[in-house]
Amino acid sequence: MSSESASDDTAPLLDAEDRSRSQCYLLFSGLLHAPPAPDLLAATAALQGDADLSLLGSLNELGACARQMTEEAIRHEYEDLFLGLGEAGINPYQSYYLTGFMYEKPLAELRRTFQDLGVRATRSTGDPEDHAAAILEAMAGLIAGTFGSPAPLPSQKDFFDQHIWTWIPSLFSDLAVHPDAVFYRAVGSAGTAFLETEQRAFEQVLPMVRHHGPQ
Repeated sequence: MSSESASDDTAPLLDAEDRSRSQCYLLFSGLLHAPPAPDLLAATAALQGDADLSLLGSLNELGACARQMTEEAIRHEYEDLFLGLGEAGINPYQSYYLTGFMYEKPLAELRRTFQDLGVRATRSTGDPEDHAAAILEAMAGLIAGTFGSPAPLPSQKDFFDQHIWTWIPSLFSDLAVHPDAVFYRAVGSAGTAFLETEQRAFEQVLPMVRHHGPQ
């Protein structure tokens, strides 16, 4: 995703928390988009956290899995899960998860949302825009200000509620229990923990933002 309204010279400064949130969305976007390239795999392998905390423990588990598996094994697993034929495959599209079919109303609604936000797809994969990777990448851009200024928290939550929380937790849950997944089982567990953390944060912080108004 990209926007003509932002450039490297005018990129907004983010606090550490929002930078971390944006990076997490980009991490999961990259892992769902394609078999991880060496740089993304190295970043994933570097993940370490406190096993006593749900999210950090899940990220630690994902990092350990990335360190233990070869790039080739992860690539084969991705291809079997996302590119293979048959009922065991994962179909990571919003329309499919919400309606059971591709190119349905959720895709049309997402396209309208992207148009309203100035989001433009840059990946030439031929995938519909409601692929989970594209949606998570867009969320990262809203946080980071890729499409201009960083989106206000209420706008972030609106996008999260409509296009992420409605189905991507189910996608991650399916990966977390998939019998043929090893690396992507860890991706699913970590993704679930991350989105649950985001949902709790929205519920706790947004009422205060609305009460006190923008800072």
